[in-house]
Amino acid sequence: MKFLKYIVCVLLVAACSTREGKISPQLEQALYHFYTGQSYQAEHKYYQAMEEFLQAEQLCRESDKVVLKGQICWHKGCLYAGKMNYSNALEMFSMALEHFELAGTDVRELKMKTYEQMAQVYATNGNVQEAIHYYKEAMQHGVQMRAKMIFSPQDSAVISKENIFNESLMRYSTQVAALYCRLEGGEEMALAQLDSTYNKFNDSIPLPADYPLLAKIHLQKGKVAEAAGYLRKYGKYRRSGEGADILPDNLLELYSVSASVAESQGDYKEASKYRCKYIQLKDSLDYAARSESVREAEQQFWQRRLEEENYRMKVRWYSSAAIYTLAFMLMACVIAFMITSYRRKIEKKNDLLAQYADAMDSLGTRVSKAESSRENLLSQLDVHKAKEKELKDLLENRFAEVRELVRTYYESSGNTKKLQKKVDDLLKLQLSGDNFEVMEQVVNAKNNDVIKKVRERFPSMKEENIKLLNLIYAGFSAQEISVILNDTPQNIYVRKSRLKKSLQELIAHDQQMNFS
Repeated sequence: MKFLKYIVCVLLVAACSTREGKISPQLEQALYHFYTGQSYQAEHKYYQAMEEFLQAEQLCRESDKVVLKGQICWHKGCLYAGKMNYSNALEMFSMALEHFELAGTDVRELKMKTYEQMAQVYATNGNVQEAIHYYKEAMQHGVQMRAKMIFSPQDSAVISKENIFNESLMRYSTQVAALYCRLEGGEEMALAQLDSTYNKFNDSIPLPADYPLLAKIHLQKGKVAEAAGYLRKYGKYRRSGEGADILPDNLLELYSVSASVAESQGDYKEASKYRCKYIQLKDSLDYAARSESVREAEQQFWQRRLEEENYRMKVRWYSSAAIYTLAFMLMACVIAFMITSYRRKIEKKNDLLAQYADAMDSLGTRVSKAESSRENLLSQLDVHKAKEKELKDLLENRFAEVRELVRTYYESSGNTKKLQKKVDDLLKLQLSGDNFEVMEQVVNAKNNDVIKKVRERFPSMKEENIKLLNLIYAGFSAQEISVILNDTPQNIYVRKSRLKKSLQELIAHDQQMNFS
């Protein structure tokens, strides 16, 4: 069976190649998958058909055959619609229309079929207005194609094609009328639609296949007698055997209309009979749909499983051989890597031992040098500490003498002017400029470079304030400072307060600089 399908597809591809000229191998493969998909679709193998259409779409993606692309999208939309995936179906039909618009040839027939499919999807979804719109679009393209046939040379093929268009137009008109019946108050529009179609294509004679629809329209208008008359005509038409087999959905509609007409006429027994037929047929259709869905899913499952098993059987030997080969190569690589790694480790250890030996020799030399440097630094530090202690003791003695002189001066300031003058001279001698520099060094040494920090932070500070800070940090009281600087104690307190405000930023970061 598959071989026959392949032969048919090859012949179709060959026919396309002859008609359109030489085509590329890629496009030839696309056509093969396209026709194979059509074959699967006709056999209701929808999953395989979708796979074939997808492969065809991939192969002709870079091609300029927009008609082929549109037809692939059209068939995919039909598959989606059959699976009730209406959103994807509408998307595919829209893409098909876009491709057909780009086609240079006359593809109005393809557009007509596409609009018909879109109208059917919208009608199934209950979107009546959109369904009517697309049926009318399909009718417009059908009328254009029929007019083209009329003005063409008449032969059997043209007449047959014209009849096909007439049947399509009448079918679309019937569907539009049926949709008008679903609108509130749409019975008049439905009758007008049917009358217009009959006048154009059937000499104003209603089609027997439309009798159930006419019965429904008259029933909705309240004309029960006319509705019953159309149903009787349709029964005679069916019994004569002239009509084609009625579709299940149309048969459901017929049972529903017949039951409603019987109820309106008061024949409840007849109405009950048609209601029972309606329910039985509805249940049968629902059961058939469910069974078909289950069978299809089961078929797809087992087919997939068989394909997977065949694939496993096909690649098992190759996989085993590849695994053993890779395992052998991997073992060889691991052994070589281990040997190389062991050699590198031995070489690294030897290099490290040599580096450790050199480092130990260098470290011994550095340690001996460090010991000698440490001894020199300790001896220098001892000498420096001794000199610093001697300097501090000397300055402390001077500070003590100054304090004693200040106290004596302060206590005898109102008694003897001669004593006071002598003390002034001694103070000037003890606290001359050089002595203040020495005092600043001692104050820095005792108070963590406090005067140095002040000079760095406030380089423009007056020397009088620097001297006052030296005396403050040296431990002199306000009375003693007033004698040394020849100022009143009140002024000294004021100057100290101002200096403290100026140094507030430094004091906040270093509390050792604080003073009272």
